[in-house]
Amino acid sequence: MSNFERVKQLLDGDIELDELEIDTELYQMAESIYGREALDEMGVMAPERPPESIVQPNGDSNHKVQIPLPEIPLPEDNTDSKPKKRWGLRILLLMILVAGGLAGAHFADLIDLSEYIDDVRETLGI
Repeated sequence: MSNFERVKQLLDGDIELDELEIDTELYQMAESIYGREALDEMGVMAPERPPESIVQPNGDSNHKVQIPLPEIPLPEDNTDSKPKKRWGLRILLLMILVAGGLAGAHFADLIDLSEYIDDVRETLGI
């Protein structure tokens, strides 16, 4: 009986349980298809397997596969120019605020609002 016919019988469920106990490859196929629990319930004993240390070649193992690494863009090195711009802008803003504050204080001294407040109090009768 050919291997094809035996696999067909396995898939159809028409194979003798004794054949599974003898043939390691056929048992492994049945185990992957039906599961070990189902085979244990049917009373099928697993055949002795060869030791795991035997390495069976899987075709030509001389293939050299090179996986390309993804290209990750590197951040630009502009660390020198950015802090100078930020500090320059901050200093300019600080100078504008100080100058505005001084101009406002000087303007308040020129106006002398106390005279206007007294006139408003007299008008309102406070």
